[in-house]
Amino acid sequence: MYICTYFEDVMYKKKISYLLHSLTSFILMLIVVRLLNIFIGNLLDSYLTSQIAFLVSSFVAVLAYKIMPRDITPDDTEEIPDPVPPMAKRDPLNCLVCVVIAFCAMMGLMYIVYTFLGDSNSSAYPLSPLYVLSLVVVHPVVEEYLFRHLYYEELRLLTPVFAVVAQATMFALDHDAVGSMFTALFCGIVLALLVEATGRWYLAVIAHSLVNLRTLIYTTLLAEDTFVRTAADLTLYAIGIAALAALVVIRSKEKKKKADSAAAEKTT
Repeated sequence: MYICTYFEDVMYKKKISYLLHSLTSFILMLIVVRLLNIFIGNLLDSYLTSQIAFLVSSFVAVLAYKIMPRDITPDDTEEIPDPVPPMAKRDPLNCLVCVVIAFCAMMGLMYIVYTFLGDSNSSAYPLSPLYVLSLVVVHPVVEEYLFRHLYYEELRLLTPVFAVVAQATMFALDHDAVGSMFTALFCGIVLALLVEATGRWYLAVIAHSLVNLRTLIYTTLLAEDTFVRTAADLTLYAIGIAALAALVVIRSKEKKKKADSAAAEKTT
């Protein structure tokens, strides 16, 4: 009884340590963003200021995450295993189907948010190679590495459900406008579920990049063509539904295969 109570107490302290580790990194990022906006906001244009603040604050957050001790419990407790099993890494077909589902889910959630809160997704900055690179490559890679790789995989050690909600909330707080915050919240949940379902954080980068690319195309090249946007969205939703059905079939076959293997092992 004493040993069980001791282990439970140590694990509780470990979880608190993990939580504080991620939160400290995140809070430092928010502070750096605000400070940079104050000190260089009047020196540079708004777009350049936002990009510098984003990159510098993300670097500070990652640096703090890597430097700070993750576990502050005594060294003699390091052998206690974490109660949450690691994520299962899925095969390429599973991963592809999950990415398509996540992409379509985020499309639908964004539509709902913008319907109620207004379309805050219009391009606020002039189209340029730097803007395209930032929107489609830089932001997805940096944000997914920080939120869905570092923060999610650490907070997951508390419980996966808590980690999904917590990192999505942190992701939302990193955005300013109300519409953007709600979009980030819902998309953060979907992206974390994608990572959980596939075991690969970089797939969230792909889904995130696709969503941003769609936004870029819809607010620039197809800004005046409502019919094409609607037709494209309906096609994508149909693909998403087909992917969801395919995932159900794939997972059911996997369960049946495991059940058959377990039954074969028992007979031998």
